[in-house]
Amino acid sequence: MDEQELEGSQQMEGEYSAMEGEGYGDESAADDDIFKNNHDLIGIQGILRAQKNEIEKKKLELRMENERYFRAHPEIKGLLQLFVSRILDDRPDSVLEYAGTFFDSASLRDVVLQYMKKEEEAENLKAQ
Repeated sequence: MDEQELEGSQQMEGEYSAMEGEGYGDESAADDDIFKNNHDLIGIQGILRAQKNEIEKKKLELRMENERYFRAHPEIKGLLQLFVSRILDDRPDSVLEYAGTFFDSASLRDVVLQYMKKEEEAENLKAQ
Protein backbone atom coordinates (compact mmCIF):
# COMPACT_ATOMS: atom_id res chain seq x y z
CA MET A 1 0.00 0.00 0.00
CA ASP A 2 1.56 3.30 -1.00
CA GLU A 3 1.55 6.47 1.10
CA GLN A 4 -1.48 8.08 -0.62
CA GLU A 5 -3.64 4.97 -0.18
CA LEU A 6 -2.62 4.78 3.48
CA GLU A 7 -3.57 8.44 4.05
CA GLY A 8 -6.92 7.93 2.29
CA SER A 9 -7.64 4.85 4.37
CA GLN A 10 -6.79 6.66 7.61
CA GLN A 11 -8.96 9.62 6.61
CA MET A 12 -11.93 7.33 5.91
CA GLU A 13 -11.44 5.60 9.28
CA GLY A 14 -11.39 8.99 11.01
CA GLU A 15 -14.61 10.05 9.29
CA TYR A 16 -16.25 6.73 10.19
CA SER A 17 -15.18 7.09 13.84
CA ALA A 18 -16.58 10.62 13.94
CA MET A 19 -19.89 9.38 12.53
CA GLU A 20 -20.10 6.55 15.10
CA GLY A 21 -20.36 9.07 17.93
CA GLU A 22 -23.45 10.64 16.42
CA GLY A 23 -26.81 8.92 16.78
CA TYR A 24 -28.78 8.07 13.71
CA GLY A 25 -32.04 9.95 13.50
CA ASP A 26 -30.67 12.99 15.32
CA GLU A 27 -31.89 16.07 13.52
CA SER A 28 -28.96 18.44 13.75
CA ALA A 29 -26.95 20.79 11.61
CA ALA A 30 -24.11 18.25 11.70
CA ASP A 31 -26.29 15.78 9.79
CA ASP A 32 -26.85 18.35 7.07
CA ASP A 33 -23.07 18.74 6.77
CA ILE A 34 -22.41 14.99 6.62
CA PHE A 35 -25.18 14.13 4.19
CA LYS A 36 -25.07 16.63 1.37
CA ASN A 37 -28.29 17.47 -0.43
CA ASN A 38 -27.63 17.23 -4.16
CA HIS A 39 -30.09 20.06 -4.79
CA ASP A 40 -27.92 22.41 -2.72
CA LEU A 41 -25.07 21.73 -5.12
CA ILE A 42 -27.05 23.20 -8.00
CA GLY A 43 -28.16 26.28 -6.09
CA ILE A 44 -31.64 25.29 -4.86
CA GLN A 45 -31.59 25.90 -1.11
CA GLY A 46 -34.06 24.44 1.37
CA ILE A 47 -35.26 21.39 -0.54
CA LEU A 48 -34.27 19.14 2.33
CA ARG A 49 -36.23 21.30 4.79
CA ALA A 50 -39.27 21.24 2.47
CA GLN A 51 -39.01 17.46 2.26
CA LYS A 52 -38.92 17.25 6.07
CA ASN A 53 -42.02 19.45 6.27
CA GLU A 54 -43.82 17.22 3.76
CA ILE A 55 -42.91 14.11 5.75
CA GLU A 56 -44.19 15.71 8.97
CA LYS A 57 -47.43 16.61 7.19
CA LYS A 58 -47.86 13.01 5.98
CA LYS A 59 -47.13 11.67 9.47
CA LEU A 60 -49.82 13.93 10.91
CA GLU A 61 -52.31 12.80 8.25
CA LEU A 62 -51.50 9.15 9.01
CA ARG A 63 -52.04 9.72 12.74
CA MET A 64 -55.40 11.32 12.02
CA GLU A 65 -56.41 8.42 9.76
CA ASN A 66 -55.38 5.95 12.47
CA GLU A 67 -57.40 7.85 15.08
CA ARG A 68 -60.48 7.80 12.85
CA TYR A 69 -60.02 4.06 12.30
CA PHE A 70 -59.71 3.41 16.05
CA ARG A 71 -62.85 5.43 16.73
CA ALA A 72 -64.74 3.51 14.03
CA HIS A 73 -63.59 0.19 15.55
CA PRO A 74 -63.81 0.35 19.36
CA GLU A 75 -63.33 -3.42 19.49
CA ILE A 76 -59.61 -2.84 18.86
CA LYS A 77 -59.28 -1.05 22.20
CA GLY A 78 -61.23 -3.83 23.91
CA LEU A 79 -59.11 -6.49 22.25
CA LEU A 80 -55.85 -4.87 23.34
CA GLN A 81 -57.09 -4.18 26.88
CA LEU A 82 -58.22 -7.78 27.27
CA PHE A 83 -54.94 -9.15 25.89
CA VAL A 84 -52.77 -6.99 28.16
CA SER A 85 -54.98 -7.80 31.14
CA ARG A 86 -54.70 -11.53 30.50
CA ILE A 87 -50.93 -11.30 30.00
CA LEU A 88 -50.53 -9.52 33.34
CA ASP A 89 -52.86 -11.95 35.12
CA ASP A 90 -51.38 -15.16 33.66
CA ARG A 91 -47.72 -14.03 33.35
CA PRO A 92 -46.79 -16.70 30.78
CA ASP A 93 -43.16 -17.76 30.27
CA SER A 94 -43.51 -17.34 26.51
CA VAL A 95 -45.51 -14.24 25.64
CA LEU A 96 -45.27 -15.01 21.91
CA GLU A 97 -46.79 -18.47 22.32
CA TYR A 98 -49.45 -17.04 24.61
CA ALA A 99 -50.26 -14.32 22.07
CA GLY A 100 -50.50 -16.91 19.30
CA THR A 101 -52.94 -18.98 21.32
CA PHE A 102 -54.92 -15.92 22.41
CA PHE A 103 -55.33 -14.42 18.94
CA ASP A 104 -55.90 -17.80 17.27
CA SER A 105 -58.89 -18.62 19.47
CA ALA A 106 -62.08 -19.37 17.55
CA SER A 107 -64.12 -17.66 20.25
CA LEU A 108 -61.99 -14.50 20.37
CA ARG A 109 -64.71 -12.30 18.90
CA ASP A 110 -67.26 -13.40 21.49
CA VAL A 111 -64.75 -13.10 24.35
CA VAL A 112 -63.81 -9.55 23.33
CA LEU A 113 -67.45 -8.48 22.93
CA GLN A 114 -68.28 -9.95 26.34
CA TYR A 115 -65.29 -8.13 27.87
CA MET A 116 -66.36 -4.85 26.28
CA LYS A 117 -69.91 -5.31 27.58
CA LYS A 118 -68.62 -5.86 31.13
CA GLU A 119 -66.37 -2.80 30.87
CA GLU A 120 -69.29 -0.69 29.65
CA GLU A 121 -71.50 -1.91 32.50
CA ALA A 122 -68.75 -1.11 35.02
CA GLU A 123 -68.43 2.42 33.60
CA ASN A 124 -72.20 2.90 33.78
CA LEU A 125 -72.19 1.87 37.45
CA LYS A 126 -69.42 4.37 38.19
CA ALA A 127 -71.37 7.13 36.47
CA GLN A 128 -74.45 6.56 38.65
